Amino acid sequence: VTGASADAIAGTIAGTSVASLPRGAAAVVAAAQVAVGVTGTGVGNAGEAGGVGVEGQQRSRSRSKRRQILDDVEALLKSEVGIDEQAAGRLRSASKAVQQAVIRRGSLAGSRSPSAVLLYRIRSAEQGLRAAPSSCAASDVDKFLAAEDVLPHAAELLRKSPKHVQEAVIARGSLERSRNPTAVLWARVRD
Repeated sequence: VTGASADAIAGTIAGTSVASLPRGAAAVVAAAQVAVGVTGTGVGNAGEAGGVGVEGQQRSRSRSKRRQILDDVEALLKSEVGIDEQAAGRLRSASKAVQQAVIRRGSLAGSRSPSAVLLYRIRSAEQGLRAAPSSCAASDVDKFLAAEDVLPHAAELLRKSPKHVQEAVIARGSLERSRNPTAVLWARVRD
């Protein structure tokens, strides 16, 4: 799609109110708005930027990645029903790494209290990203914990474990499909 038809499609997407759409459709439209460059009130045009040097391109990429994360956060908040402003504000003000970890965890649909679950995921991601003082594999452990849904005391147990135990736990793979990830993590550390 080129020329006038691309502008017409972008204009239609830009003018669509995500709030009035069903949950699944809202996420699709929000993603389409990001794809066509909708920012706030207008539509961006990829051809507007003139010649940009390598340094400018790198800054632009990091800005666009940050913008993508912010857009993903807003899409998540708009698509979920029952998230209060306090929880939404905590997610918006969280670090990029925490936001990414929360977004990776997926939908809050089916939660009895979406705000409470969101706040728990934020706290869990923050605790998972804290640096371990004496661990050789701190970054690997932190990455592993950021992606897992374990209670803070279990995360701390893994951080304080010897390097060979940390490596063995991580080598066994994700806890994502576990019914009780905290219990599975404890068992792996004990083994």
